[in-house]
Amino acid sequence: MASSAVETLAAHVCPNIVAHLPTIDLKKLLCNDSEETAKLWQACESFGFMYLELGECGSLMEDWKNVLRVMQMYFDQPLDVKTKDDRKSDTWG
Repeated sequence: MASSAVETLAAHVCPNIVAHLPTIDLKKLLCNDSEETAKLWQACESFGFMYLELGECGSLMEDWKNVLRVMQMYFDQPLDVKTKDDRKSDTWG
């Protein structure tokens, strides 16, 4: 079985801690690929975890960059502004 880019990167970053999990291709899922959907279902039932290949999902990565920008803007605010968002709970928000 050929290694995906995710598995190759994981093996390089953590050579002694590589989980042998299935790799699910998000692009195929978004195209309603029945084989990839079955592979996802099997991964969820068997392992509960999987690698998610995002390599060809340019819009998703751009969305993620936008989320990071919004987070940075939020956390750059003064503390008194951020405390107005206090939800009074560690498990809510």
